[in-house]
Amino acid sequence: MEDFLNRPRRLVCVHCTTARDWIPGKRDRGRLIAAPHGPSDPFFGRPLWLQAPCCGHILWAYNARHLDTLQSYVSAGLRERTDSDPSRGMLYRLPAWIKKAGHRSDVLRAIDLLREQLNR
Repeated sequence: MEDFLNRPRRLVCVHCTTARDWIPGKRDRGRLIAAPHGPSDPFFGRPLWLQAPCCGHILWAYNARHLDTLQSYVSAGLRERTDSDPSRGMLYRLPAWIKKAGHRSDVLRAIDLLREQLNR
């Protein structure tokens, strides 16, 4: 994961073509890395485009693949932990409100709204 986070990044606006670069650096003998957190881009700190209010919180996603993964996890009747798929590690760190069975329909509705937003 650290190698993934430490690759150079470029942010380009498709509307105005403004571009920004992010290059990992070193500081205080430690690596300076981007950390995924909340509804903002971990590299540039810009708000994510895919956000929706849900259950008193903000549900967010990076892209269609992220939405697919969230939808698959939230809609699953039985959530089995498999250590063989490291890409699913983020699912076990999801906030409790997303995992709560009572919120399932609200979270899936918000995922559908985000998917509609993505398809516009």
